[in-house]
Amino acid sequence: MKIVDEITDEALLGITVSYSVSRWIPTNGYLDDALNKLNSLFGKIIYAPLPKGREWIEHLDVLDAIRIESLGSLKKLDQYYTKILSGFVDVGIDKQSENYQKATEIIKNANLPNDILCDHELIPGFVRLQIININRLDLLSFYRLLKIDSNGRETMLKTMIEVTDSQKEAIKKIYTLYNSNSELKSQNISKFMEKWDEHENLKQLRNWWDAIPVLYTITPVGKVLAHANAQRCDPTLPALD
Repeated sequence: MKIVDEITDEALLGITVSYSVSRWIPTNGYLDDALNKLNSLFGKIIYAPLPKGREWIEHLDVLDAIRIESLGSLKKLDQYYTKILSGFVDVGIDKQSENYQKATEIIKNANLPNDILCDHELIPGFVRLQIININRLDLLSFYRLLKIDSNGRETMLKTMIEVTDSQKEAIKKIYTLYNSNSELKSQNISKFMEKWDEHENLKQLRNWWDAIPVLYTITPVGKVLAHANAQRCDPTLPALD
């Protein structure tokens, strides 16, 4: 690929980090675990000082790795992540409310694990679904301990259970029981970003991202290049679809 010989080191780093923001999200429904995984990922991908200004962006545009857009501006990182990870900032259900009782009944009837509702990390006294986003239930999986008979001996084995369509509908029904107070959600977003900034790599990412001066989209060529470089930084990342 000719572009590999022409791209500068800082431009390669910039497009790799930018691509990684939109490409990989945590699937774990616990806030601290999710942020720790993101922090670890970007600790590997941010392997040098991040590029500043717009020269590296214009360089990528010339190479057809990105396309600079004349209209609009890049979403700030807090707007982006609190939308795709909205499960962490949605208000949830007050444990003292009637809706909480309704939710536990739905869980029982749908044979969902009890911990599908977890204590809300951002609002004491509230619970929330252990999901990253109500629109990404395809990422959800359950683990159950199954009793296995092995040569006359019973063994407990942790096994992944596929979420059925009816269980997904039950989860969506629980979501409709959430408190919709916009002020509480705004407070959650602020608390989420406070936790975000407690992670060194994520804070560095946020400061860099929010200073990017123009809106751009990554082209298919750019995605292939960025994905390959990300895998070089972290070989555990999956192959490009």
